[in-house]
This record gives sequence, C-alpha cells and structure tokens, in this order.
Amino acid sequence: MYATLPAGPALAAAIALGSAAVAWAVAAGLAALVAVGFTLLPMAEPRLRLGGAATIAAVAGGVLLGTPPMLVLLGVTPTLPVVAAIAMTGAGALIAVGARHRAVPGTFVPWCATLPALLASAGAAALGAPVAALTIAVTLGAAAGPLSLTAVLLARVRVSRRTLLRSLERGRRDFAAHDAERSLEEFDRAIAAAGAAAEGGPAWSGRGAALAAIGRFEDAIASLDAALAVNPNDEVAWLNRGNALTGLGRLADALQSYNAAIRANPRYEVAWNNKGNTLARLGQFEEALACYNRALTIDAGYTAAWVNKGLALTRLGRFEEAAQCAERALRLTSAPFDDRTTVII
Repeated sequence: MYATLPAGPALAAAIALGSAAVAWAVAAGLAALVAVGFTLLPMAEPRLRLGGAATIAAVAGGVLLGTPPMLVLLGVTPTLPVVAAIAMTGAGALIAVGARHRAVPGTFVPWCATLPALLASAGAAALGAPVAALTIAVTLGAAAGPLSLTAVLLARVRVSRRTLLRSLERGRRDFAAHDAERSLEEFDRAIAAAGAAAEGGPAWSGRGAALAAIGRFEDAIASLDAALAVNPNDEVAWLNRGNALTGLGRLADALQSYNAAIRANPRYEVAWNNKGNTLARLGQFEEALACYNRALTIDAGYTAAWVNKGLALTRLGRFEEAAQCAERALRLTSAPFDDRTTVII
C-alpha cells in the first residue's frame, strides 16, 4: 500500500519536466504497483503457495505492466489502445492469480481499487495527453477516500484481533478450571471477533472441546470440523473430535480421528492413549496395550496411561504386570492427577 504512494506525486511532478522524465516516472510508478501486488501475496492466510502455472502468470502480468513505459524509454510511442490492452492484460493476469488464491486481504481491497486509476494516469502521462496532470490530480484525490477506509478497516482488524486473543485466553482458563459453560461463551466471542479469518480456527477448536465436555457431542463435532477446515493438521481438534465421537458411541469413526491426530503429530501421547482406550472398548486389548506403550514411550510420567495399561493387562490375565503398572501409577499420584484422557484444548 505504501509503495504506491510515491507513484502519483512522482508522475505529477514529472509532467513539468519533459518526456524523458515522464517515461522514467511512469516506469517507477508501474514498478511500484507491481511491487505492492507481490508484497500483498505473502499476507494471505493460510500462507500462499502459488505453484508453477500461477507463478508464470504472475510474472507475465508484471512484465506486461512494465511494457508500456519501457516502450516509451526505447523511443517507441504506443497508441492509447495498445497501452490499454497491454496494461489490462497484465493487470488481469495478476488479478486472476490473486482471485484464485484469495491473495489480497479484505482490508486492502479499497486501496487496491484505486490501482486501475493509477495505471490510467500512467498511460496518459506516457502518451503526453493534455489531461494527464488533471487525471493524476483527480486520482490522488479519489485515493484519499479508499485509503482512509483501509485505515479504518485495519484499525477494526486490530481491535478484533485483540478481542479474539483475550477471549481465547479466558476460554482456555475457564476450561482448565472445569467451567465449560463459561468457556463456551468466551469461545463464541472469539469466533465472532475472528469472523472469516483463519485465526478463528483455535476458537472453533476450543468451542468443540467445551461442547464435548458438557455432552453436546453433535454440536462439538460441527465446531471441530470448522476448526479442521481452517487447519487440517490441528492434532488437538482431531483428538477432541475423536472424544466427541466416542461420546456418541461411534468408536470406528473415533479411531479414524485419533489416527488423524497421530498423523499430524506422531508424538502426541494423548492421542495414543485415547486410541488405546477406544481399542479397549472394542475388546482389542493387545492393540490397546501397544498404544499405551507408545504413549508411555513419549511421556513416562503419563499417569493415566499407566492406569489404562494396567487395566488392559488385567483384561488379558497378565496380573503381575498389571500390578507393576498400578504401583507406577501410585508413585506418580503424588503430583496432581493427570486427566489427559479427557478433552483438552
């Protein structure tokens, strides 16, 4: 956004300095417009990966936008239809790339809407049109409104982000204090503050955890699916989804969610433990035992996993080993009991 600001005044000043200065100013102005487009691309959420075809289209668009002033610098004076066709093709390529990848944050749309007018001013200056100075002046005046709106939107985003982070923190604190109802209210506030932004993913995940904690499993799954639509690799959301499915008795589906959590983070001991619990409910005690062992390999101080391992060994008739697990769990209970078998954020 700031890169475009010097373009207009430079063009206006160059009008009075002769054709060569105009050509150089136009080249600088168009370069600034292309630069701001590429500067906005990394600001997308989630992070943008263009790919080969889109990268070629973006580079081609930038080259086309720079062609009219370069022709002027080379002593070739293109006609206005030629300048318009080249500029529109180049701008269209960049817009197509941005639209497909949703590359431009919404707060910058008002300012970006002024870029075609700046391009028109540059073309008029390159051709030495008598209205060039007036066009640039009008363009700069018209840009003040969208620029002000962009500033307002940016301020609003900053306030919303602050509200989002505060509500997330309060929601997590209330959940840790086993006040799921209150945490649900805070997560709802966080979701409202986030709007359609990708930052709302953790709020949806927390909301799902709170809903599962109060037994609203169907609603919990819907919220967790929303979180996973933002971040498919959110292992905590997958874990909580598995817990909600377990609450509904859908054990096979719960296993799939725990497996997804483990794929996202193979060292997620809670997912291994909860997968073991689900396998134990299905009567697959040997497989459950393997999961508990994986959890304890990751965290040997995981009390609940020792308890669950002992129960699985008991069901397998391996009572001496089960007693050893019980003794290990008792030694660990000098610390506050570890309830990681349940929903966490």
